[in-house]
Amino acid sequence: MKRILSLIAFFSMHLLMAQTIVHRDAEIEKMVSEVSAENLQNYVEQLAAFKTRHTLSADAEERYSSFTKICTQPL
Repeated sequence: MKRILSLIAFFSMHLLMAQTIVHRDAEIEKMVSEVSAENLQNYVEQLAAFKTRHTLSADAEERYSSFTKICTQPL
């Protein structure tokens, strides 16, 4: 019984000492509050619409493939 009480006392003291105080930065809170589902959706759409050289070269290869396919067909 004494051992159980000692363990309970130890863990309760440990829990009391384990709590930390969080100091919030006003600038970070402002940035976090500006995040919304709509903003994220717009950002993802802008990234998806951005054409890189890689996607443009893929488009060029597709056009070249279509062109050669049309050219090889009999009239």
